Amino acid sequence: MELKLKFANSDSSNFLSIFVDKREFYYNICQEIGRKYGIKESDFILISKSGLKLSSSSSLNDGDIVQICPSVLGGKGGFGSLLRAFGKQITKSTNKEACRDLTGRRIRHVNNEKKLKDFLKKQSEVSKKKEEDKKAKLERKRKKKENFESKHHLFVDPKYDEQKLKISEDLDEAMSIAISNKKYETSKNISKTLSSESESSNFKNHAISSNSRENKTQDQSQTGACTQAQLNGQIIKKQDKFKSWLGVDDLDVSSSSDEEDQPVKKIKI
Repeated sequence: MELKLKFANSDSSNFLSIFVDKREFYYNICQEIGRKYGIKESDFILISKSGLKLSSSSSLNDGDIVQICPSVLGGKGGFGSLLRAFGKQITKSTNKEACRDLTGRRIRHVNNEKKLKDFLKKQSEVSKKKEEDKKAKLERKRKKKENFESKHHLFVDPKYDEQKLKISEDLDEAMSIAISNKKYETSKNISKTLSSESESSNFKNHAISSNSRENKTQDQSQTGACTQAQLNGQIIKKQDKFKSWLGVDDLDVSSSSDEEDQPVKKIKI
């Protein structure tokens, strides 16, 4: 049985063709690789064209391609749980507007163009509907007016209209004149009251000033009398102190004064 050997992920299109026994192809391939490339059986694994790992119990057909892959030592593990935790954090987005269609345009631009067309279409329909409603409303008003005129008598007199307009104008003029007169009277009354108040305030100020002057003179007289009495008291106190220091009483002073007052008798010799 003929088989073709090739290193995995190699760009070369050259294959190593070997003939092996169908029953013992796995053992024969390992021997051929060891003899040709000097690689041990524990340093590589064999993979079929469909990507399945080959073993001694696998079956191959004539002309199949066998890939040689170097065996890689495994890690400590735990990478699967990390991937699962990272997958839970990823949120799948359903927004595909940034993608492009077959013509090369972005889907976002295409959707915006569709929305704009729909909006303009609806806007034209809305404007048409508004115009129709306006026309229907005017038609209803016209019919209502015609019915009213046919059923009721209309009074039309241009002289009456002129007279009515003139009365309204005269009324406005009279009201403005009355308001201006009222304002003049109120201002006059206010000026009178202000003048009377100023006169009364001047009289009060004059009376207050005269009273204050009289009070000042009375206070000055009272203060003068008080000061004179105080001075007399101080003089008396000083005299008493002087007498007490000399040891002379009031009685002695009075007797001496009486003696001085009596006339001296002259004796004839």
